[in-house]
Amino acid sequence: MMILSHCYCFSGIIIITIYFSFLIHSTLASPTLHLCRHDQRDALLEFIHEFPNAESFPSSWNKSSDCCFWEGVECDDKSGQVISLDLYYKSLNGSMKTNSSLFKLHYLRDLSLINCNLQGEIPSSLGNLSSLIKVDLSGNQLVGEIPISIGNLNQLRYLKLGDNGLTGEIPTSIPSVLGNLSLLLHLELGPNQLVGEVSTSIGNLKELRLIWLADNKLCGKIPISVTNLTKLSDFVIRFNNFTSMLPSNMSGFHNLEVFDVGENSFHGPFPNSLFSIPSLQSVDLGNNHFTGPIQFVKNTTSLSSELRYLDLSHNTFSGLIPESISDFFNLEHLHLSHNNLTVPIPRSICLWRLRWLEFMDLSSNYFRGSFPHWICDLKRLSYLDLSKNFFSGSIPQCLSNLNGSLTDLFLENNKFEGTIPNIFVNATKLESLDVSHNNLKGKFPKSLLNCKFLRFVNVEGNIIKDKFPSWLGSLPSLQVLILGSNEFYGPLCHDHKYIRFQSLRVIDISNNDFTGTLPHYYFLNWPGMTTLTEESGEYTENFGYYSRIYHSMEMVNKGVETTFERIQQDFRAIDFSGNRIYGKIPESISFMKGLHLLNLSGNAFTGGIPQALANLTNLETLDLSSNKLSGQIPQDLGNLSFLSYMNFSHNFLQGPVPRSTQFQRQNCSSFLDNPGLYGLEEICQESHVPSSPTSHQSEELSEAEENFFSWIAAAIAFGPEMMIRNHCYCFSSIITIYFSFLIHSTLASPRLHFCRHDQRDALLEFRNEFPTTKSFPSSWNKSSDCCFWDGVDCHNRSGQVISLHLSDKSLNGSMKTNSSLFKLQYLRDLSLMNCNLQGEIPSSLGNLSRLTQVDLSDNQLVGEIPISIGNLNQLRYLELGSNHLVGEVSTFIGNLKELRYFSLGYNKLCGKIPISVTNLTKLYFFDIQSNNFTSTLPSNMSGFHNLGNFYIGENSFHGTFPNSLFTIPSLLMVNLGKNRFTGPIQFVKNTSSLSSELDYLDVSHNTFTDLIPESISDFFNLGHLYLSHNNFTGPIPSSISTLVNLSSLDLSNNNLEGKVPSCLWRLGSLILMDLSSNYFRGSFPHWICDLKRLSYLDLSKNFFSGSIPQCLSNLNGSLTELFLVNNKFNGTLPNIFVNAIMLESFDVSHNNLEGKFPKSLINCKSLRFVNVEDNIIKDKFPSWLGSLPSLNVLILKSNEFYGPLCHDHKYIGFQSLRVIDISNNGFTGTLPHYYFLNWRGMTTSTEESEEEYMVNFWIYSSIYQSMEMVNKGVDMRFERINHDFRAIDFSGNKLNGKIPESIGFLKELRLLNLSGNAFTSAIPRQLANLTNLETLDLSRNKLSGQIPQDLGKLSFLAYMNFSHNLLQGSVPQGTQFQRQKCSSFVDNPGLFGLEEICQVSHVPNPASHQSEELLEAEEKMFSWIAAAIAFGPGLFCGLVMGHIFTSHNQEWFTERFGPRKIRVVTSAR
Repeated sequence: MMILSHCYCFSGIIIITIYFSFLIHSTLASPTLHLCRHDQRDALLEFIHEFPNAESFPSSWNKSSDCCFWEGVECDDKSGQVISLDLYYKSLNGSMKTNSSLFKLHYLRDLSLINCNLQGEIPSSLGNLSSLIKVDLSGNQLVGEIPISIGNLNQLRYLKLGDNGLTGEIPTSIPSVLGNLSLLLHLELGPNQLVGEVSTSIGNLKELRLIWLADNKLCGKIPISVTNLTKLSDFVIRFNNFTSMLPSNMSGFHNLEVFDVGENSFHGPFPNSLFSIPSLQSVDLGNNHFTGPIQFVKNTTSLSSELRYLDLSHNTFSGLIPESISDFFNLEHLHLSHNNLTVPIPRSICLWRLRWLEFMDLSSNYFRGSFPHWICDLKRLSYLDLSKNFFSGSIPQCLSNLNGSLTDLFLENNKFEGTIPNIFVNATKLESLDVSHNNLKGKFPKSLLNCKFLRFVNVEGNIIKDKFPSWLGSLPSLQVLILGSNEFYGPLCHDHKYIRFQSLRVIDISNNDFTGTLPHYYFLNWPGMTTLTEESGEYTENFGYYSRIYHSMEMVNKGVETTFERIQQDFRAIDFSGNRIYGKIPESISFMKGLHLLNLSGNAFTGGIPQALANLTNLETLDLSSNKLSGQIPQDLGNLSFLSYMNFSHNFLQGPVPRSTQFQRQNCSSFLDNPGLYGLEEICQESHVPSSPTSHQSEELSEAEENFFSWIAAAIAFGPEMMIRNHCYCFSSIITIYFSFLIHSTLASPRLHFCRHDQRDALLEFRNEFPTTKSFPSSWNKSSDCCFWDGVDCHNRSGQVISLHLSDKSLNGSMKTNSSLFKLQYLRDLSLMNCNLQGEIPSSLGNLSRLTQVDLSDNQLVGEIPISIGNLNQLRYLELGSNHLVGEVSTFIGNLKELRYFSLGYNKLCGKIPISVTNLTKLYFFDIQSNNFTSTLPSNMSGFHNLGNFYIGENSFHGTFPNSLFTIPSLLMVNLGKNRFTGPIQFVKNTSSLSSELDYLDVSHNTFTDLIPESISDFFNLGHLYLSHNNFTGPIPSSISTLVNLSSLDLSNNNLEGKVPSCLWRLGSLILMDLSSNYFRGSFPHWICDLKRLSYLDLSKNFFSGSIPQCLSNLNGSLTELFLVNNKFNGTLPNIFVNAIMLESFDVSHNNLEGKFPKSLINCKSLRFVNVEDNIIKDKFPSWLGSLPSLNVLILKSNEFYGPLCHDHKYIGFQSLRVIDISNNGFTGTLPHYYFLNWRGMTTSTEESEEEYMVNFWIYSSIYQSMEMVNKGVDMRFERINHDFRAIDFSGNKLNGKIPESIGFLKELRLLNLSGNAFTSAIPRQLANLTNLETLDLSRNKLSGQIPQDLGKLSFLAYMNFSHNLLQGSVPQGTQFQRQKCSSFVDNPGLFGLEEICQVSHVPNPASHQSEELLEAEEKMFSWIAAAIAFGPGLFCGLVMGHIFTSHNQEWFTERFGPRKIRVVTSAR
């Protein structure tokens, strides 16, 4: 029996074992039983039919199959209830209904509808699915508010609603919605358009691991209750409008790894408690208003040793970099740019210990001293930016140590000197090199030839002297090459070889000394310019690993110096301007189909304009001015629909101007000085008539006076002679009668004819040498005496022509070597000023040996100054300025020892000033400014005993300060500005020999160093002192206060520091004072309020703090320009402008000002420019500014303005407004249909000269207002604003309703940006009336309907963005639309016709979806393994535990035991 029992027991065990084995095998190997419930299946099928694209659902979704096997569906293993629905990247293209069948799935735990193009609002019914653990609706087009009913989901762990268009506040009511979600682990609500403050109830979510509220419009304070979230690992709230201080103690975040509060308005001191958290890995405090020194906790052992990413950029941190920063020895990214960090980086800082550092940005601070050599020890460093500081000395050879890692090197805008070291032999990873705007010289480093990944090279604004580096053409990736403003020379093409730049997109070699011709095939091998590549985002975003970094460059675009903060992918540009290239423009330029900008101005190109330029269908800017081009302007250029700026002036063009819209819109100045051009009536609007005859009448009067005195002299001499010959006669009475008659006849009757026939014939022959003889006066004919001809003066006795004045007559030709002019051998005075003379100055001019005055200025003369002018030894006045003369000044100049007036300014002369110039001891006026002279000045200039005016500005003179010049007693005016003088300013020690009459001194734009000398006060008659743009250090010398006649004082852009001395109040005559861009500190200098004549005041870009004083109202009677930009002023803007009737420009941008906008500005009837950008001003829209008749520019962007733009249905009449930017505020409400009716400044164009917009604001033409705007999708700084520029930027607010139809009246608008609002309904068709529009951005709104087809007819519309709306229908097929990027139309569910624009079909990216499927499979596998392992000890217990363990903690389980994910922290902008 025992044996039998044992047998039974053994058999039972075997049977059970076999059963378990079979069960486990069948469980793991065979499919799950069909458990789908019919009600669940039907609910799912009804759900898909709620959307228009039901066919986009997988084919497995049908009644004949088990819904538990449908793609994206998961059921409960026992009940068959649907518990998970994941439709990632399925194009639902519709909205969820409140009664959707989805809400019949009551057991749903996981709802993931990511990137499904869902629209409309989130139904409140979602709150009925009480079993939900995870809700992920991110990446859709959802709008409206977050439903309060979400607070019912008390099992919720994951709430992800980011990347939508949700508005309103984060719900806090019924009762404390956030508090109900006590199990929540992940809260992701960004990016959206959420507003308001974060509720204190967030502190109740004590299980939270991640908060992501980035990219919203949340504001106010961070509630102190957030410190309760001790389990938090990720805290990301960047890109909002938070304005508070951070909590004083954050050490309680024990598990914090990521802390990102960048791009807000947080203020206060450095949050050092944050850095005591051991787990901290990434911190971003960038783009806020933090102040004071950077100070970490003193106990370095408690520093966050795991920290890898630290961004403190774009704040106002000051002082030193703390030594303890080197204790973050795992640091990989360090961003300290755009702060006020000063003085040399101490050697004691052991930054060389940061051996993992890959990225270091110290740009835009105030660091000084030599290049920090310890950087060479950072062997993993990939990105280095030291730009926009005051580093000096040479660039070290040791940088070659980084050749194995360095990809980006930026050293621009420092004071580096010496040569660029030839250290790039092994720099195989280098992609970007920018050393622009330093004092580097020598050769261009040929070792760059080894940098096969090099994409960006910029050496602009140095003194590099070398031939064109054509060998760069072998670099396969080079896209941007900028060599502008150096001393490169020689031909661009050698030995008739092809130059192949296969990837080049932008080249700027302007303002060098390149010569020679370009062969017809020159541009054949530049494929990077011939095709457009469809790439997203800005040009340099893909240069390196760091998506936040953009390369910037400066170029003349559309006639304006423009800083491109970011370069777009499709931008193509060629700038060869300001060289000496001649010959024909190569026909191969026509292959550059992608070209946007072509500038060949300021050369000597000849021949016709190539017809093939009409092939450049993307061209926007064309500048061919100041060449020698002839023939007609090709008519086909009028077909270039994007060509919005062109300049053909100063050539020899003729024939009709094309009649297309593009040409008719240009300024008249774009066609000047082309003698044979016609058809300009509409462009120039008015006929050009000669100036008033005043000067001519005065010449006739002087001639009459001369003749009168000649006859009197003859008469006086006649009487005594008669007396001698006739002793016996007494003729006193007869003589008296005779003289009376003679004098009467002399004054009353015409002069005798003295003109010699040979002189008359020579003049007429001279006239006939020019094509436009009609421009000569009608008096020039054979029937009249040539001595009476306009502009001609003869000798009183001999009748020889001695003076020829034809100023302002359009001769429109060149002087021949054998010209009849040179037959006038007695000519003393020759003035052909502004006669449009062309060609070279004939050497025969030197044969007119009696000349005392020659004026050929303001013409188009080219070539060298003939040596024969040295023969004119009686010459006293020589004026050749404002031409295109080249070459060196010969030593002949020393022969002109009678010379008093010598002017060669505004040419292209070069080389040295000959030492023989010191022979000109009678010289009073010396002007050679704005040329290319490169020598030093003579060491001793005291021999110019009579010198009064000395102008050599805007050249490249170098050497030390010419102190001997200032010993000349007669000296009145000196301009040494814009050269390369170095060293300190040192006047002669004997102050009694200083030039005591000196009134004007300009040494600006050099590299003078050290202190401003106290002895400058000995020039006690000084009225104008310009020392700007140098390297002066120390304080302002108090002795300047003794210059009581000073009316202009410009000390800007130096390294001056300390407080501004109060004794300067004595300068009561000051009209202009510019102290900008220095290191001045302290409060606003109150003594300025006592300068009652002050008209221009600029204290920008310093460290002034405190409030703006009320006493500025003392200047209301004189002040026209007030600039306090980029300081640390706080408090409110004082309401002091009641009587400021003269004020024209007011700029207090980039400070910490708060409170109300000053309403007293309403009294400033002359106000033209207002900029309060980037402050904390909180007020309603100042619509009352509309009453100011002259207001042209209004910039309120990035403040806290709020409320509607229109009150009480009143018109807002901005009659002169041309630019308005109110972006990134809190404006709300709708705009009535008539809103823009009275904006006259944008409806009509004013025919103004081509000068920059702000030039006429004030008497000082060198001052321009600048502004920053998003133009064509790029952050762009406008250094100067064109007269015809019109722009409206309302982006980043909360405006709603329809776009007003009255926008169609703004015919002159160039830029319209309404993005990031909540505008609804259709795009107004009236936008097609804006025929000058170049940029249109309507993205991120709620616009519906079709894109108006007529927008395709806007020929200048080069950039548009309609993305993230609800648009539908066909995209217009115009050229402008076909050129746009695909990204300009994304997230508009019903749009079609994008095949050509997007080129490829958009398919879901399967990678992430597949990975999720893999994770789901792995989760199921873990679930069944848990069951199988538990089966032996106890089937029921094992299954229950396994099920509970994985069902309720799937994500936690997979995260801990599944495949590891690498977290990459990015800070994309």
